[in-house]
Parts: sequence; structure tokens; C-alpha cells
Amino acid sequence: MAATLSFSDGSIANLIYVANGDKSVPKEYFEVFCEGGAGIINDFCTLELRRDGKTVSTKSRRDKGHNREIELTLNAMRNGGPSPIPFEDLVEVTKACFAVHQSISVGQSVWLKENAPRLPAEATYSDGAS
Repeated sequence: MAATLSFSDGSIANLIYVANGDKSVPKEYFEVFCEGGAGIINDFCTLELRRDGKTVSTKSRRDKGHNREIELTLNAMRNGGPSPIPFEDLVEVTKACFAVHQSISVGQSVWLKENAPRLPAEATYSDGAS
């Protein structure tokens, strides 16, 4: 499954989910390009930050942050503090997920409302067969 999200500021996100690779290949891989720099997270174990031909690398044990997120959420509930992830952000990402699902169902791009600038402007689906 591949989805392309286009944002109102001109940025894009390409999400690719595959389950047919060799088990020796890291399962989760992210690349982010922004303002002349790049960041790569490989299997939540390594981070590479690249800019101006220089690379800074960091290694750690695998940690997706689930335990920390639960800890922060419970602390916020106990102490009446803010959620570690703003509710509005959770709503926006949920809307984007629903738009991708709808795009897969109808086989075409799905546009989200323009009055919500934080939402992706478009979600498209490709099965990679074209």
C-alpha cells in the first residue's frame, strides 16, 4: 500500500507499507527532508542527520516511545496536565487515516476540507501495479 499526502504548504509525505520483504531488512524506516537537511531513522535503532555534506549518527536500543507515551498520558490524567499529544493533532491524524481508507475504497484521490489547514490536502492510493 502506498499513499501520498499533499499539504497546503506544498510539502508531501509518501507512506509505503509492505510486508513482503526479507526478514533481514529493518522493518521500519523513515526519511525526512526539510530545509536542505535530511534525517533517517532506521528500525528505531539508528538516527542519521545530514546537512551540508556532514552526517551525525546516533545509535540506541530500539524504543518506539510507547512506554514513555503511556507514562506521560497517565501523569497528565492524574495531575490534570496537558495531554502529551494535543487532542487536535490526534483528530487531524485520524481524519487523514480515514481519508486514506476512503481513497483506497473508491480508488481515487480524496480531498479534505480547505478550512482545516493542518489537514492533508489530498490522500491518494497506489497499489504499485501501474
